[in-house]
Amino acid sequence: MVNKIGRGSTADVWSAVDQDDLHVALKIYSKIKHLDKIAYQLFKDEFEKTKLLRHPNVLSAQEFIIEDETPILSFPLYESCLEKEIIRRKIEYLEKNIDNPSFFSNEDIFDIVRQVAEGLAYLHENNIIHNDIKPANIVFRKTDEGQVQCSIIDFGISLNLKNYTKNAYHKEIASSKTVVYAAPEKLNGVNTEPKSDIFSLGMVIYELAGGKNKSITAGDIVVKGGHIILENRATKDPIQMLISACLKKDPQMRPDAKTLSYMIVSFQKSNNTKYLKYPKKSIFDFIKSKYNHLLKIFKNS
Repeated sequence: MVNKIGRGSTADVWSAVDQDDLHVALKIYSKIKHLDKIAYQLFKDEFEKTKLLRHPNVLSAQEFIIEDETPILSFPLYESCLEKEIIRRKIEYLEKNIDNPSFFSNEDIFDIVRQVAEGLAYLHENNIIHNDIKPANIVFRKTDEGQVQCSIIDFGISLNLKNYTKNAYHKEIASSKTVVYAAPEKLNGVNTEPKSDIFSLGMVIYELAGGKNKSITAGDIVVKGGHIILENRATKDPIQMLISACLKKDPQMRPDAKTLSYMIVSFQKSNNTKYLKYPKKSIFDFIKSKYNHLLKIFKNS
């Protein structure tokens, strides 16, 4: 092993070089966060299911071993994750005294979110809900063509292991760290669904765009009728519209992952914000609005 590159609620992540001299990331579940027999079996079952997944925006484990009763997963090594990149840019902007920055350009944000949405669509089609979408679980690397490729990590196995880990203290810490990204239904103890991941992605967009209030619990604000608004951005700003589409209180009012990807691609091709409006108004809504408008004119005449 070379060096530690990350720490989660149930495991530490190390960079390493395998027997073929390839750089890999090892996720090591330490004894301090010991897993019982049920969790070991769950670990194996989940690995067998997820290792078959193949998508450019989903990073699946390549292999696993049990070393000294400790589960270890091996992944391809990516350059970094969005959480580290956001922190790096925050420090850079503070040093330059840049006030109220958007840490990523609109173009970069749309490209990142499109890729994550496509990865989520693939997971959802395979009956997998991530349940922990956040910047730390989105990694990226530059391809040979110079493009930035983003991939989702830490799905399936880690989520279920957290439910079976013996150390309840670490479960509580994990929850407190990720609650800011949690959908209202998750905070209310209701079973999550694929569109719960979309709410979490909306909070990732907010953070990428320089949203200041990371300490807020967005789910609670939305439940109480509030809205998550970017500072110094108009209501019809494309990024604000994307955030608003994702952060609806009712999951049924949020786009699914495939629709979200389509919305972004359509906007990127046309630069027309009409594609970012969601949900779309039906013909009934159109007729109703026209009727109310005419009724108002009639009453004022």
